[in-house]
Amino acid sequence: MKNKFFNFGILLFSTLFFFSWTSLSAKELLIGGAACETGIQSPLDTPGINGAKVAVKYLNDSKGGILGRPVKFVNLDGKSDPVVVGNSAAELISQG
Repeated sequence: MKNKFFNFGILLFSTLFFFSWTSLSAKELLIGGAACETGIQSPLDTPGINGAKVAVKYLNDSKGGILGRPVKFVNLDGKSDPVVVGNSAAELISQG
């Protein structure tokens, strides 16, 4: 009985792995930020934005992305306004 469950588990895992792997290779990984590029908060957020861009460039150029998927960084300017930052975060979540 244990052997049947084990074999079924292996079959299920293999099937899920195969289908997830084929769908992973086609899509890019989206990394989003709602950091402030303008306004009073920008001097604090700009280094983080630049660091994220450098990291994404490094991953794509030297590592081929993550698990073969290219990485894309998107930052929506929060304009140093908490309401805009919240709306930007919600928009990024809706983009996936």
